[in-house]
Amino acid sequence: MDINPQRQRDLELAVYQLECILSPARNSPADIWREIFCRCLSASSRPGLNFSVAPLLLTHVCPGWKSIAIATPQLWNSIHVDIPIYQIPTGLPHESLQKRPDWRKLNWKGRILNDWLDRSGVLPLFVTLSAQDLTADYQISESTFHFIHRLGCYSPRLYSLELSISRSHDLYHHFMTLHAFGLTNLNEIIVDEVPVNIMRGTNAISWIDADVFRVPQLRKISIGDLPTGTSSWTMTIPSNWQSLQYLHIGTPLRPRSVLQVLVTLHDLIECSLGIAYSREVLNHTTLILLPKSTSLSLVDEIGWKGTSLFLYQYLDAPVLRSLKFSAKLLQAKKLWLTTNPILILLPRIRHSINWSWIFRSCCTATGV
Repeated sequence: MDINPQRQRDLELAVYQLECILSPARNSPADIWREIFCRCLSASSRPGLNFSVAPLLLTHVCPGWKSIAIATPQLWNSIHVDIPIYQIPTGLPHESLQKRPDWRKLNWKGRILNDWLDRSGVLPLFVTLSAQDLTADYQISESTFHFIHRLGCYSPRLYSLELSISRSHDLYHHFMTLHAFGLTNLNEIIVDEVPVNIMRGTNAISWIDADVFRVPQLRKISIGDLPTGTSSWTMTIPSNWQSLQYLHIGTPLRPRSVLQVLVTLHDLIECSLGIAYSREVLNHTTLILLPKSTSLSLVDEIGWKGTSLFLYQYLDAPVLRSLKFSAKLLQAKKLWLTTNPILILLPRIRHSINWSWIFRSCCTATGV
């Protein structure tokens, strides 16, 4: 029996209205869903290729959610990528490699990464790249390499770039040679370590001269390890670093370089540096002004007679709330309790210090 088209539309409308009554969520505006989806993202880490968490999870619930999620750029402008790599079996031709299921899976992951970039629209990009446990014989799938190349092409949109790819020379070199004129929005750069030099064309230049460390709007720099032997290296601070708000360098620096950082970078809010052993004498008699600094870490390899105590004597940090220093500073005599310059800072940071631990350590060290 033929059904009147109008009658069929009326029945479909009635069914839809009943479905909305049974499940009000079906009738919620897309803007509400976008707001909910954005709150599904982790606040502590950037999302990755994981279908059990947002945003990829949201694309596998129902067609409606998938279309809304894909059309929400805020879900896709941040990503943590463990670079998919493949170890080449000995003697296996490249043509045979491409037919293997695991190789096709790597290309599939690469295609997802490229779709991820497309979905981010024109928003600033927050990117973390890591490539760990590399061996001599490894290969990056073609689609993944295409994703990395596109990131370089999208350099004007890069806002935060975190790299743990120092064991992959090609990947590391790709990002260290990005041009400053293209990194117009780069605000923070985080790297696990830097090499002695990088190549710019046919010339070898120091890592600190790489454009990613010299863009004018850079506000955060974190470097895990400097090249071997840099503890005796005198830092030449680039002019753009004077606007830094966060600086972390994991490798201890010679005292003169630490002093130069503290004297030059007045806008620092958080600073974490190590002081390497050195016999050099610092001649400094003026205040070290850190008017915005709330967190300071100066771990001194020299001991309680070391450079950090000298720096505390001249340090003026009125809003300091967190201070980390070497336990060696506690290995002093009873006089430490009344004359040590670090005590000048303690009233401002008393809420973040374990006083019982400090005095117990002092008493142990002095035999009280």
